[in-house]
Amino acid sequence: MGKEIRKQVYDLTPEDLTKFPVWEFALDEEGDEEQNEATVRPVTGSVVLEDLPAAVVRAKFLLADGSVLIGHVTVPGIGPYSLDDLHPSIATKSDQVTFLYGFNEPSAAEKQRVYALLGKSPEQVFPIQVSSDIEQLVPPLTETIPGFMFLKRRFLLSSKTLITV
Repeated sequence: MGKEIRKQVYDLTPEDLTKFPVWEFALDEEGDEEQNEATVRPVTGSVVLEDLPAAVVRAKFLLADGSVLIGHVTVPGIGPYSLDDLHPSIATKSDQVTFLYGFNEPSAAEKQRVYALLGKSPEQVFPIQVSSDIEQLVPPLTETIPGFMFLKRRFLLSSKTLITV
């Protein structure tokens, strides 16, 4: 399973995702030096996603202007999945672009950083159609990213609402 390769999920590049379309979280190695809950390793050979507790799979992102970029979504075990479960991220050569900001609304500066990284205006980016790009998910996992998103806590901690800005 590509034991010699370990990366942080947020460091995956387009080249990594092209070479290895499925990465599993190395949860059994969390105690090892320089590894934590964000450490992933490539999965080679045939893959049964249901056998992995959580995986990152290659995805294609179709931006509003028609351009297609590569990135990944997280598949947290057996579905169904909601958009906030998937943590969609575009991988660029220099950094990753995320669209889900946990419980914090992204700042104007963060939004500008993302547009600059993509080299696009807001109208060229949103809405984004994201779909998994691996044979193991048939039909492909597809979602629409309407904009930058964050979660808002409701009355109970277990209750949350996905907000788009």
